[in-house]
Amino acid sequence: MGGNGTDGFKPLFQKIPESIRNCVKIHGVLPQASIGEIIRKAKVNYIASRWEGFRNASIEEPCCGCSCIKPINLAASSYLIENRSGTIASRRTCFNLVDALEEEAGAWDQGRRDPNLIAKCWKE
Repeated sequence: MGGNGTDGFKPLFQKIPESIRNCVKIHGVLPQASIGEIIRKAKVNYIASRWEGFRNASIEEPCCGCSCIKPINLAASSYLIENRSGTIASRRTCFNLVDALEEEAGAWDQGRRDPNLIAKCWKE
């Protein structure tokens, strides 16, 4: 997670069970040069925004082998899950977003996601 609103997430973040918190890193504002390195280490980019447009990172992430989870109402969501590179939440509700997270985590655990293949397809 990043951006200027990071401080607002910290109190909520502390309420999450430690086993889950250990899987999430809140970065805050980052220098541009470090973003690619972080994306290459990540498996999944999760966007739950209500109004997010088509972010540059939305196309940079799959080029680095990172899959995505997005609600259906975001720009180009269906396009960004092509080539086995993500999951769409059918609606922007907490239940549908959690279902999409579980589906995507399962895809990685079951070997249905390959970061090298995702990157290759998107770079082409």
